[in-house]
Amino acid sequence: MGKDDFKIYLGGMIGDCIKDCDELTKDIYQYFDGLIFCEHNSKDGTKELLESRKKDGEIISMPFLRNHGISMNSILTSHKLMPGDYLIISDSLERISILFAQNIREFCWGLAKKNINTVYSYGKISAELYRGV
Repeated sequence: MGKDDFKIYLGGMIGDCIKDCDELTKDIYQYFDGLIFCEHNSKDGTKELLESRKKDGEIISMPFLRNHGISMNSILTSHKLMPGDYLIISDSLERISILFAQNIREFCWGLAKKNINTVYSYGKISAELYRGV
């Protein structure tokens, strides 16, 4: 497996928070192969912003059902994720360092070479190898 044999996606759940969506993605989306987000039927332009930046990703629109698991599963079962791909999950209020994003492929390549499948930060998953459903 080489550095270009997997895709790296930025993902998360978001709804009606275009400012946060813009701040989260504007400086870093170019370093990912695509965005995979579950957006909760936004009316403020959040969906359109994500669509304009998704690249090879997918924007999944659905109502917020007050169940975090349903929204997360919609991301994890996206037809875009293939075994061996990486998904970096971010909350809408979090920001990913541009330096981290610029080096994301090298970081994930290092994980792949060491057969490391999941990285946690402060009890939260930071990167996860998608093994397939």
